[in-house]
Amino acid sequence: MINSKAHTLGRLVGESLLREGLVLFSKNPELLCTKIESFLNAAYEIEANLNTEAKALLEKYGRDLDKSQVDEHQMFLMIKKKLIRERDLVLQSDPTLSADDKISHLAHLIQLGIRKDPECDTKNENALLAEVKRILTIEMQQEESIQIEVRKRLSHYKKTVLEGTPEWDILYQRTVSELMRKKGLDSA
Repeated sequence: MINSKAHTLGRLVGESLLREGLVLFSKNPELLCTKIESFLNAAYEIEANLNTEAKALLEKYGRDLDKSQVDEHQMFLMIKKKLIRERDLVLQSDPTLSADDKISHLAHLIQLGIRKDPECDTKNENALLAEVKRILTIEMQQEESIQIEVRKRLSHYKKTVLEGTPEWDILYQRTVSELMRKKGLDSA
């Protein structure tokens, strides 16, 4: 699955680490960006798989629940939270985690991936981690401002389209893409 967010972050982080001399890479620099993208995609894929599993559990056990008593979306979120706790996962969509925790988690994943790669040589692990966190912080702040603006624009839909439904997701993504295009931030 191609994740444009992972692609953009992978490129930004990889180019910066090479430019700052924090990673020596024996091959084409583009390959380092691709490797970093794959580290991020692995984290995002865990979340996508968890969502799929939570939806399957909801379908399986949802038939037994009294539909008039249970909000399906709330039940999905409860199942997802239970799976996250059971597996001790850190997910980017977890509203209980601070932005710093999410950034730190992704930065450590990238650092670990680079450390394990035999084609990469790092000069200073602390400086590498700090640079990755700096880039992720800038990008997430930008993303957060876009999300706030999107939620403002979509606030009038809340009564007709339930957040978390496929309809909401489509509307949300369409609005995000439109805003990013207007701000010149789209990766296409």
